[in-house]
Amino acid sequence: MRKTYIYILLLVAFFQTTLYAQDWKWKSYLAYYNTTLVAEANNNVFAVADGSLYSYNKEDQSVQTYSKLNGLSDVSITQLGYNADVNTLLIVYDNGNIDLWGEDGIYNLPFLKNSTVVQDKTVNAITFDGEYAYLASQFGIMVINMQKKEVADTYRIGNVSSCCVLSNYLYAATEQGIRRGSLNDNLLDAANWTDYSAEVVQDIVAFQNTLCYVISGDGVYYQSDGSSRKWINDAGIKGMKVESGKLLAYTNGKVYIASSLNTPDQITGLSTIQ
Repeated sequence: MRKTYIYILLLVAFFQTTLYAQDWKWKSYLAYYNTTLVAEANNNVFAVADGSLYSYNKEDQSVQTYSKLNGLSDVSITQLGYNADVNTLLIVYDNGNIDLWGEDGIYNLPFLKNSTVVQDKTVNAITFDGEYAYLASQFGIMVINMQKKEVADTYRIGNVSSCCVLSNYLYAATEQGIRRGSLNDNLLDAANWTDYSAEVVQDIVAFQNTLCYVISGDGVYYQSDGSSRKWINDAGIKGMKVESGKLLAYTNGKVYIASSLNTPDQITGLSTIQ
């Protein structure tokens, strides 16, 4: 159960040790220090530190850094996610630019970056369902077909901090509470979105066919038989995600890891990783 975060701990420890012990070798890589985003692929763990991308190879323990000099389309990465269904890494930059890094290389998707309609292009979170990526954003939700490498839809429902797909419904965590819409309906029409819960949540995920969410300053809850049940009683929870079939909820110094909705394992002494 802990394998994913063991890789992450090794990766973070490698960079911290190398930076201190061999500083003369890393003069141009000081930006690769404060790890904040992680995505596990088949053979690599990708991570973002201070907006820059690097990877840890799980087989030979090698570390590789990436920039515009070796294939990336932009700088200052703010979101990262790996879609195992299409074997593609999705990279979002702070200006709205997007890279899809698959088996055939890196494909740039500048639709959001070049948009003159959307002013605030901040992407808050990424979730995947099949070949689709759903980007929770300040303006709503942007849907990308990662197989076709194109923007499929944009749902302008206001600021969405997080979203997920469960039982053919798209759930969105908004400033007014949780809203949802059926993927069988035309979700471009705001009338097809309904209020699901008045609770204002920070992160929302689908885990083992269950809706789970973080209430800031309270803890992690999940829906069961139409009611909310508290799962992790920790007011310090800062975020949550599903990675490699595990649910991960983290504070500034602790990560809860679970393969089911039973009592999760804990790893302590870990800096915040999203």
